[in-house]
Amino acid sequence: MSAPGKPFGQLNWLDRAVAVFSPNAALGRAKARLQLDMVARGGFEAARADWRGSSWRAEPPGANTALYGDIVAMRQRARSMVRNSPLAKRSIEILTAHTVGCGIRPSWQTDSKAQRRRLKSAWDRFVETADARRQVDLYGLQAQAVQAMFETGEVLALRDEARRNGVASLSYLLIEGDQLDHNREGVFDKRVTRLGVALDENWHSVAGYWLFDQNPGDAILWGYYPVSRFVPRDGVNHLYRIRRPGQMRGVPELAASLPIMRDLADYQEAALVKARIEACFSAFITSEDGATGTLATRTEQKTGADGTAHDTVVGELSPGVMQRLSPGEKVDFAQPSTSSDFGAFMLNGTMAAASGAGVTYDQATGDLRQANYSSLRAGKIEFRRSVEMIQHLTVVPMLCRPWYRDFIRFGRTYGDLVAADERVGVRWVTPAWEPIDPVKDLNADILAVRSGRMSLGDYIASWGEDPHEQIEEIAAFNTLLDASGIVLDTDPRKMNAGGQMQPPQEPAGDGPAKPATKD
Repeated sequence: MSAPGKPFGQLNWLDRAVAVFSPNAALGRAKARLQLDMVARGGFEAARADWRGSSWRAEPPGANTALYGDIVAMRQRARSMVRNSPLAKRSIEILTAHTVGCGIRPSWQTDSKAQRRRLKSAWDRFVETADARRQVDLYGLQAQAVQAMFETGEVLALRDEARRNGVASLSYLLIEGDQLDHNREGVFDKRVTRLGVALDENWHSVAGYWLFDQNPGDAILWGYYPVSRFVPRDGVNHLYRIRRPGQMRGVPELAASLPIMRDLADYQEAALVKARIEACFSAFITSEDGATGTLATRTEQKTGADGTAHDTVVGELSPGVMQRLSPGEKVDFAQPSTSSDFGAFMLNGTMAAASGAGVTYDQATGDLRQANYSSLRAGKIEFRRSVEMIQHLTVVPMLCRPWYRDFIRFGRTYGDLVAADERVGVRWVTPAWEPIDPVKDLNADILAVRSGRMSLGDYIASWGEDPHEQIEEIAAFNTLLDASGIVLDTDPRKMNAGGQMQPPQEPAGDGPAKPATKD
């Protein structure tokens, strides 16, 4: 538009000159300029470059470039927060407990009892000796690895195959991400390397890792800095959550929550210090000559019966005391200020920190004052979906399956496993999800099994048990009951849901069984 009384007032001098001789050409120039301005600005508010977005610090575009300068600081700050913040410590423990619990265990999908027993026997021996440090078993290593992944972003497991006293053993040594040399960035020994992870010639898959022989933080105490060496990928399991395609290193789970957790800790400490300081001042005595003193610390010189002078503390407050003041003195009582925002700030900040850490508020704090069945169940559903993603998309493929492949190969070489055992399918059984309301949840599971929504095997596995072992144990126990002539009201073969005796049924091999009476 032109300014009032000034044709082409909003055009520059060149456009105004063109408009005098060719209005259509000037209009086309104006339209083109408007379109260029729209393209430059874009349609997304999140990408604005004006004064509102100028202070928005965006990370570099590459997944690994973004980590290069920050990975050490994030790892150290996350460790510090877990050591010193109850909220951070509790969040990491909750994530670890629900993700791995007492172990993610294999369930062999074979109908051969002999084969299953052979695999289980070999697996149990492997579980007992899997820790190269001989401190915990395989499931203890799982817990350590997952906790390290959540706390610092990553962990590495080095395979160790050795013969000791003529006996072959397979074990793993867990090392922290500090031992993966992130300064190896570029080309080393003709290998393209990103943050210490060497790639193959096509830059697609991992060829190996540049590892220190010990944690650099411990080596510095000995007066030297170690040099990393190349270790081939075979024999190394690198456990971390891959959030971006091509990401080579892990990010601590608390990364998004670290700033707010630090602010909450500082704010809480400041409030406590303020309250302690204010509690030290109860009242002040003011005299006409301007001298002041607190009731708790003021002293006077008095002469005793023996004629010697000594200091006597006066003005100490205690219940029912009557204090005599000198002429011209008066007492002013301290009135500490109060802040009504402390509780609201801590509540909202804690909820935000828990959300960023991947847990619910009640899990991170243990505060169940406002919780009910509906709210707990809703939060549990979302949390369960998140944990199941970590279990089946990270821990199982990056840790459990590689360890199982090593176990099969080692068992065929040094143990009693055979080629057929390698072809047996494995189902990984994760920790059980405890019900919020056992009766409601159990009835819902029974309906799900009866309607075919889940199989009986799925139901048993949801409680962290191997379906085959559970069924075999039930069959063995039922045989023991029958041999002892004992009938329990929990035996569905002989008692119905109403607690009434069911008529005996004919064995399946002797023809069709007689139908049972309805409940």
